[in-house]
Amino acid sequence: MMVVMSNLKYGIRRGAEYVKSSEYAAMSKHERIMIGLQVAKC
Repeated sequence: MMVVMSNLKYGIRRGAEYVKSSEYAAMSKHERIMIGLQVAKC
């Protein structure tokens, strides 16, 4: 039972790290698009 709980905590922590990294990737992509639009306006 303890092994299951530790595996569950590990899975939740890995999932949180994945969500954070994917959100960061989407945010950086969005920022690149905004910078590209600002450059195009000039």
